[in-house]
Amino acid sequence: MPNENGNHREPVWELHIRPMFRLIDHEHMSWLDLWDYDTVWAKREAILGRVSDKSAPMPSYPTGGPWPDEWVSIFRRWIDNGGHKLDLGSPDSAGYEVKKTFDGIRISAWVQVPGEGYRAWLDIESVGATTRHYSLVVEAPLDDPGGPSTELEVRDEFKAGSVEKLIVVDADGRHELDVPT
Repeated sequence: MPNENGNHREPVWELHIRPMFRLIDHEHMSWLDLWDYDTVWAKREAILGRVSDKSAPMPSYPTGGPWPDEWVSIFRRWIDNGGHKLDLGSPDSAGYEVKKTFDGIRISAWVQVPGEGYRAWLDIESVGATTRHYSLVVEAPLDDPGGPSTELEVRDEFKAGSVEKLIVVDADGRHELDVPT
């Protein structure tokens, strides 16, 4: 789907590539850690050759069937753009704010990024009965436009329910935050 500039969003390891490697693929190719960025990047051409080979598809039909052409195209674009991936960010000195809203809970922070075109967000990793796990991620633009550093706000809002603790992993480590009652 084209973005606001008429271009397609460039594939990112965590968002587009790693999820294409299903558990069955990972199990059947245990000699190659398909969920590890460095391993896949090192073997990218061999993997591309295998997933795009129609005469001997990987994965094979009895083990889930070959990748659709769209997936192969996304993987090829990811390689062509240098293996784009996300980085962990850090909140500014104020840290994270967790507060009650009218009908739920909001977690927010401000993140300093090096320049224009960067994106940042709180990526939900998992939701349990009493905890929510996040990563604070920053995505650099493919072509760094330069410019002054800037601050971006990241936040998530959710129904309060039984959530008691928020866990955020960022460039500074792991943080446990209490949810106000």
